[in-house]
Amino acid sequence: LIARALQPGLGDGTAFRADKLAPVAAIIMACLEDEDALPARTRKTLEADYCSMALALNEETHLTRVVELRRRRLAGEEALVPTEEVQARIDLGRALLLLSNNSFDPVRVREAMDHLKIAVERLKVDPVLRLAQQTNLAVQQGQAMLSNRKRFSVTGGSTI
Repeated sequence: LIARALQPGLGDGTAFRADKLAPVAAIIMACLEDEDALPARTRKTLEADYCSMALALNEETHLTRVVELRRRRLAGEEALVPTEEVQARIDLGRALLLLSNNSFDPVRVREAMDHLKIAVERLKVDPVLRLAQQTNLAVQQGQAMLSNRKRFSVTGGSTI
């Protein structure tokens, strides 16, 4: 956890090769087995890291464990911080979809889509995302303005 605090990229499972991730994921999964062994904050951090690794590994046992962990997190009595809820729903949706790649189950796919849709709806109200959307819109307007000026100068003022 200290290394992760100093280098946040360690929490990104996609940053490592599968042969390096598998043993670490197994160790973290063993730590998560005993619910009372870890403080709540540490458990949340390890759970998020494990889910990221498990999704990158794309192995059925790990994906099944992600589904269990994330369902339990979403069904918990304690209210989740919006970012934690969104990440839990995205992880759950992705795990269900990856499991459905191996053996198709329309019910599982629908559940995955439901969780992902809820995550998207929650993200729409995020002020940072709204700011990014507004910025993107302004960039698009600037690009359109530049392309219109080029077209105007090339055609000598006539419309195309």
